[in-house]
Amino acid sequence: MVPEALSYLKSPAIRYTVRIMSGCRDEIDRQIEVYAATVTGDDPLSRVSDRVWSDRYRIVQWLDTIDDDAPFKMEVYGLLQLLDQLSQRDVTPVARPGKYMVEVPLDWSRLPEKLHYLTEDAERHRGHWDVEAAIGKLSQSEKQELLALRASIYAAGHDRLIRKWDLPQSGSNAATAAIWGLVHMLDCLFDALEDEEGSWDADADGDDDEEGDDYQDFVEPEQRQIDPWLQPYDPAGLPDPIDEIEALADLACAGTKRSADALLVLGNCCADDAAEARRLVRCLLRVVGMESAAREQIEPIWWIICDLVSEYELIKDAGLSAALEDENAEFDLDAMRRTARQLLAVM
Repeated sequence: MVPEALSYLKSPAIRYTVRIMSGCRDEIDRQIEVYAATVTGDDPLSRVSDRVWSDRYRIVQWLDTIDDDAPFKMEVYGLLQLLDQLSQRDVTPVARPGKYMVEVPLDWSRLPEKLHYLTEDAERHRGHWDVEAAIGKLSQSEKQELLALRASIYAAGHDRLIRKWDLPQSGSNAATAAIWGLVHMLDCLFDALEDEEGSWDADADGDDDEEGDDYQDFVEPEQRQIDPWLQPYDPAGLPDPIDEIEALADLACAGTKRSADALLVLGNCCADDAAEARRLVRCLLRVVGMESAAREQIEPIWWIICDLVSEYELIKDAGLSAALEDENAEFDLDAMRRTARQLLAVM
């Protein structure tokens, strides 16, 4: 649970991070720019930034002591990251001389001895918000070293050991996040080899030759058979993502033990175009109308609906549009459900 002294974080954390905790990099950047344009000094984000800045050490210490699936953890984490991104862009009302997401010392005491060779790189590369940008700043030799490190992890089977080193055993969520962040960066680095433009090549001699060595040159032949990233990708037969969301909506409305899990997933979905947005909003409106769902389960879904309806101009009713765009209105569960029923009737 969120400590009483930090309970003021709940509403802004949900409102401002629901669209930046999922989706592609371009969508996240676009949403950050949208928020940057709306920060005036008297808006909710500006007002909360002063208090977050004062409490930043307490907030980060709390985040480091709770599990990743704890209520509001990822939303509060996203709020700190958003404020840091706006501060880096010199958005005056929230800009600060340091980081909102201050770094806590990493405790490696419970890290399995076999993984201690990862700590130096985990410390060096911790906390990247934009992993692709961080990779772009690496020299060719640094990229080669990290690719070789990734190959060593898989060759030794340490990827499985990392997955087993879960939060209850780690003692420090920050240390766990640093290891997982490093692995994610290594995987993104490998993905860069797959891009169509061939932005860089991992040449053994360190040169940016037109035809460079492939990642497979860094691993033994038998390792290529077990590394999932080296297996061929076949997009044929992949399900329609909105079909999957509609199935989740059915599950959420069923009132079973798995309904809560479905609601959690639905609070992090997005659409790529107007047609997807319309289908997505219709199935989310069904979920919002549930009488059994709690406010904290429904609120992230409601903000997704509001943003999608506004972004893709899905309705023409001026009254409904005004109700959705009133960001400063007190969140009223009953009023929201009435509005959801009205929206569903015109969608």
